[in-house]
Amino acid sequence: MKFGTLTLFSIVLFIVVGCAQENRPASQTERMQDRRDIFTVVEEQPNYEGGMDAFYKYVMGEIRYPLQARTSGVEGTIKVQFDIERNGSISDATVMNSIGSGCDKEAIRVIEHAPGFIAGKQRGRTIKTSMSIPLTFKLNKEKKNPDSSVQGTIIAGELTTVLKKLEVTANYANGEWTGTIVNTTGDKLPGVNIVVAGTEYGRVSDLSGAFTVKAEKHQELHISCVGYEALVIKQ
Repeated sequence: MKFGTLTLFSIVLFIVVGCAQENRPASQTERMQDRRDIFTVVEEQPNYEGGMDAFYKYVMGEIRYPLQARTSGVEGTIKVQFDIERNGSISDATVMNSIGSGCDKEAIRVIEHAPGFIAGKQRGRTIKTSMSIPLTFKLNKEKKNPDSSVQGTIIAGELTTVLKKLEVTANYANGEWTGTIVNTTGDKLPGVNIVVAGTEYGRVSDLSGAFTVKAEKHQELHISCVGYEALVIKQ
């Protein structure tokens, strides 16, 4: 009987203490943490099946130094800029600094037909990205081909990401940041990372590019997305 009474008393005490803790006013920090998630930035840069060595192998095995350029003594470096679409296909290949004599067309032909690109991802969602690669056409005037034309060498430089700009409209009020993220053409960007500086907390923009993030007034927001320049927003 005494054991039953003690058990009942313990249960009542637990309920009273539990209720007292549950009803205790939360601090501002606790309230903010309740409204935020521990946040992990998930970004994957574009890649190529078999790795980038496989891409360079494809380029060097496919590209040719045009006869017109070799017979005209044309050499130099061009830069080809192109987009990797969400399905891995290539679009909008453009030569940024032409040297002519067929070199531009040859470079675009090779890049446009490159198989095996894997699109970049932002939190698991594929995203269109812009890339650039320099190609150097260099003559070797000391060596001749069987047809007496000058031999030439082509050197592929490093493939790099061409970072675009984010445009953010944001406002701080009542302990939180609210805003919208778009690209330079006004397209709304979902899945963009918004992280409170110095913490593990953040959010991603929704399908309309909008976001709401709890933060102290003095805390900055770090905004990032694959294929775009990172931004810092502060009060």
